[in-house]
Amino acid sequence: MNYDLILMDLNMHTMNGFDSCKWIKLLESGSPYIVAISASEFTAGLIAQCKQVGFDDWFTAPLTASVL
Repeated sequence: MNYDLILMDLNMHTMNGFDSCKWIKLLESGSPYIVAISASEFTAGLIAQCKQVGFDDWFTAPLTASVL
């Protein structure tokens, strides 16, 4: 199944968002646009970590329709 956009929480139970993003980027040719979502504020360090694993963008929760 192909997706154009994935909204991914960074703090998930089994596999965190960073690991999930890495796997998707490695396994999917033409990988979808992946947006990191977190209830925590995105600091420079967290943004750098998101960029390193392949997230295309990031937003602080709660995410509203107007932001999308």
